[in-house]
Amino acid sequence: MSKETLTPMQQELLDRADSIFESVAKTVTNITDIAKEQLPDIAHQYLMFQSAYITFMMVLSIVLGYVGYLFIKKGIAEETSFDMSMTCFLFGVAPAIISSLVLFSTYLKDFFMVWFAPKIFLITHIVQLVKG
Repeated sequence: MSKETLTPMQQELLDRADSIFESVAKTVTNITDIAKEQLPDIAHQYLMFQSAYITFMMVLSIVLGYVGYLFIKKGIAEETSFDMSMTCFLFGVAPAIISSLVLFSTYLKDFFMVWFAPKIFLITHIVQLVKG
């Protein structure tokens, strides 16, 4: 359709569509500029959160391992019946030690990366986010 064959209503819609597209383009440009300005701060906050979270998980794994150790030490030091020792082991020592080992092994790589190679940590997490 050429401009000459448009009805007045079609022309008005076409004029409004141009202004809407122009407004959307300006908004996207503004959002992109804001995101570019905020990107270093966002990256820094993400790294700070991850380092705090991963450090907490590592400390938790060490505490759980220590609790398991204390249960074993107390069980060896005290003369208790077999039933009490087995119950203590099944409900105290084993879960604490297993949880400790799982948490420690899960977060060890990320712990070292976030503290000693934060840029690589950030890049790998961005790649994982993009992959979805």
